[in-house]
Amino acid sequence: MIWNILCPKCGATLDATGDMLGSHVECGGCANIFVAPKEALPAPDPRYDRRMREEEYEAARDDSDDARPGRQRGTGKATTSLVLGILALTVGTMFLFCLPFVQTILGVLAVIFGFLGLKTEGRKTAIAGMVLGALALILSLLMGIMFGAFIYSANAFTGTPTTAAMFKTVGTKSSSW
Repeated sequence: MIWNILCPKCGATLDATGDMLGSHVECGGCANIFVAPKEALPAPDPRYDRRMREEEYEAARDDSDDARPGRQRGTGKATTSLVLGILALTVGTMFLFCLPFVQTILGVLAVIFGFLGLKTEGRKTAIAGMVLGALALILSLLMGIMFGAFIYSANAFTGTPTTAAMFKTVGTKSSSW
């Protein structure tokens, strides 16, 4: 059977077998040689000690969440931000001119959920969702500019007068009177 004895010099707990009790022993911590007492406490059951360590670990893990007052447990906002950001970019690249308004809405929602998810445990996921949402918004803006330029150039080739051309023709008619 294993017994616990205390070193009188450093106070370390030493494990000793039954035949070591009452004889000279050396402390493994401070190298002090002393006579082990004849009456010692039995060592605790290792299975019980492991269970206590697991409970202490769980308690410390729960306390670590409380040590960060600004962070909350994940509520899905960060993940939602990431999914919306991915969808916004996917919609933008697959349906170039068909659904830019859907891409814009998804990008805005991704950025909003990303900001809400910054105070949760999934901070990196929220940041990734915000970045993807912002990229989708930039892509949507560029597609809108390209679409506007395409419409403008199509009007120029068909001869349909634009506002500047209409003012020019009106000005020339009025000067001839």
